[in-house]
Amino acid sequence: MKKLLFALLLIVSITITGLVILSNYKPVELEVYSIPKGIGYTYQENKSLKFELYSNQKKPAFTFVDDNIYTIETPTAYVLLSNVTCQTYEVKNGYIHKFEAALPDFGDGITTLNSAKLHIKNTTFTIIASLGSISILNPANYELLDFSLLNGCFSKFDDDLYLVGITLMPNIEGKLQEFSLGSFAEGRLDQIIENVKYENEINIYGIVKDYRLVGNNIQTTYNIENNSYFIPLIYKKTMLVFNSFITLKIDNKDYYIDQFPYKLTDNPYDDFKTKGRSADVIYA
Repeated sequence: MKKLLFALLLIVSITITGLVILSNYKPVELEVYSIPKGIGYTYQENKSLKFELYSNQKKPAFTFVDDNIYTIETPTAYVLLSNVTCQTYEVKNGYIHKFEAALPDFGDGITTLNSAKLHIKNTTFTIIASLGSISILNPANYELLDFSLLNGCFSKFDDDLYLVGITLMPNIEGKLQEFSLGSFAEGRLDQIIENVKYENEINIYGIVKDYRLVGNNIQTTYNIENNSYFIPLIYKKTMLVFNSFITLKIDNKDYYIDQFPYKLTDNPYDDFKTKGRSADVIYA
């Protein structure tokens, strides 16, 4: 009898303990962040489109590529992504999920997906994350520009580094009529400085006193020779750009510079929760 009573008490104790533990257990709510930016791609077959999401979970359901549908959507476009892969890495305050997908082919010329949002859909939820703007150049009607020097220069605005200028030494002479960084910014040809090469991070106001990050460009031309030129950039709207192609018009001929990483460390892993934008997680 005593053994039976002891067994019953033990069972009751274990049950109560288990209920207490379960009542105190709360599953970690999924948090997802993105850092919107501008990326300019030069189209080639087998080239990848790349984007990152950050989260507070190591293996969230949206990273299992066979179980999800991935699309990029804008107010005027819908792109179904294919050949999606994902690699996850631990960072200081969570995890970064690096995705790759086949780069869409939109045909000749430049196609820009403004205000692009990534949609990830599975049976449990849909995630909607802001990617920024994506610009894709199919350079069929452009000639590749030969150059000896290419360097990006960044300045800090509101605690973020913005690409404010390009140092370029083109191996060509002629009248430079247009200079564009993807579809995001244009070169201020009226503020070009010759025979210089600045560091990767600069104080732009120490170089161009009346510099503006966003505004309307001034239409002008500039005669280029075998020299280095610092070309300040002016944006259509505030945009982080670390990687993009460049298009130029010289003597009425269209040239391009292939997609180029102007800054190698472009991911603020440590503070993505403050610099990033929270994604919508909509449960089914």
